[in-house]
Amino acid sequence: MQEPLEIIFRHAPKNTQLEGYILEQSKHLEKFFQRVVSCKVTVDKPQKSGLPAGLYKVRVDVGLPRRREIIIKKEAKISATFDEICVLIKEAFKAAARELEEIKEREFLPKRLSLEEVLEGK
Repeated sequence: MQEPLEIIFRHAPKNTQLEGYILEQSKHLEKFFQRVVSCKVTVDKPQKSGLPAGLYKVRVDVGLPRRREIIIKKEAKISATFDEICVLIKEAFKAAARELEEIKEREFLPKRLSLEEVLEGK
């Protein structure tokens, strides 16, 4: 990554174990797709009244070349254990990896030619 990983805990206690887990997940993402420019992860426990207790949100913003960005949002009502928050974070990173896979296939892999295109010499 060209920019350092940014981790934000909003209304959730800062946790060094979670920071380490997020760092590990971001490294996997970067190995999978080397052109990642930046990654910002937000772990949020909304405080608004009317929302269910125990609601956690994870947002992963992945910056790519040419000022493109993938934004993944996951939320779940969980009891805030380390393992449950890690599952939510992992789901968000898996979704980001799927998006990056689609981009990789669409933009970076050579286009397969149809039989007609091969016969026409394209």
